[in-house]
Amino acid sequence: MNWIKEYKKQLDKEEKARAKEQGFKELVHLEVGETTVTIDADKEPREIDTRYGKRFVLSLKEPADKDYMVNPISPLWKELIDKLGSGETTVTIVRSGRGKQTRYALK
Repeated sequence: MNWIKEYKKQLDKEEKARAKEQGFKELVHLEVGETTVTIDADKEPREIDTRYGKRFVLSLKEPADKDYMVNPISPLWKELIDKLGSGETTVTIVRSGRGKQTRYALK
């Protein structure tokens, strides 16, 4: 079963390299719990194709020099658009669960 972990590491490495080639910054990693980020609303979200399908990448002001990737069909994306539309750029993202049970929402 060690080959699965190694294979996943390789896929992650390839995805990071592909993102960097396309001009994206390092992606912010959200731990279980709450993470507050400030989105750079002046920059339009960019599209990237990942092994999981199309994703939008948002530039962040805080943490600096990071990007945040979100699935455009997720409820979180719709929540983010609503917040940004109302002028809010600092949001708290709540991550719960692990693996396939991972869920994201705004606080």
